Amino acid sequence: MLTLSRTGRFGTLGDTSPFILRVETWLRMADISYESKLGSVKDLLAESPSGLVPFADLDGEVIADSTVIIERLKALHNDPLNDGRLNESERALGTLIKSVCEHELLEILVYGRWLDGEMETLATFFLKGVPEEILPKAIERTKQNIVKGILYRLSRYEPEFVRTALRAKLDVLSHFLGDKPFLFGSEPSTFDAGLYGILAAFIDFPLPDPQVQIAREYGSLVDYCDRIKQDFHYEDDWVHGA
Repeated sequence: MLTLSRTGRFGTLGDTSPFILRVETWLRMADISYESKLGSVKDLLAESPSGLVPFADLDGEVIADSTVIIERLKALHNDPLNDGRLNESERALGTLIKSVCEHELLEILVYGRWLDGEMETLATFFLKGVPEEILPKAIERTKQNIVKGILYRLSRYEPEFVRTALRAKLDVLSHFLGDKPFLFGSEPSTFDAGLYGILAAFIDFPLPDPQVQIAREYGSLVDYCDRIKQDFHYEDDWVHGA
């Protein structure tokens, strides 16, 4: 039995973590059954043995980090997305796109959510379960930790600089995707699961956010996310096989 720990649906967004979205999308693409275990970000981070989200329980063994989870399951299920079909150039490009998504776009995403958007509603979701009387201080402390951690570099820049950087990254992704259904043709690969995870985190984010508006200007990327949601049966309850 495979159980994936998740923070849960946030409005039109399947999960607040693009890495959880990555794993769940890969599981759906691979048609691997799983159960969801919901928890607050605070609780999940405390429960994870490595302090990382996502993590999954595979027959009693807890595995953390989206890449580690997927690679473990790929080996266990004999490469269900047939990533072995990709040639050397495609694997190299996929690896570069994965790096851009996991580092540069992630940093831009966090900047947009905490420094360039309507932060309070999202923060309240992250900190659900915190007593109301101490919630404002908890939100401010969380924001400070994010600025010191993930945003230690980008927080020094003005919003327009970060928005321009976002456009530059989306220009590149839109160019490489072109009019193809998936990154490398008519069938999805593991790289598509990761790309969808980060793009959906921008495009499907339900709160007012300049970055969301920018991402939705890219019709091919919006269509790409919509196609994956339709093809891999993302239902309102967000539970595979329900």
